Amino acid sequence: MLAELVAAGCGDWDRIERKWPLSRYRAMQAHWRRHGPPAHISLAALAGFRPPAPAERIDDPDALARRLRAMGVLG
Repeated sequence: MLAELVAAGCGDWDRIERKWPLSRYRAMQAHWRRHGPPAHISLAALAGFRPPAPAERIDDPDALARRLRAMGVLG
């Protein structure tokens, strides 16, 4: 679970443990089951893309969800 979020650029291990409780992670997994995992994450990992610098990361899961909704990624 944590490795997926680290690989997705959501933060380091400690930050993810604080910000992504199991219930939130399960909700994300349910979303992915309905809509498929974000292809850009898989493609970026295959291409060797590195996550953005810490200053560019969104630490708050709710802020991340708002940004993804604004981009049309989340319904």
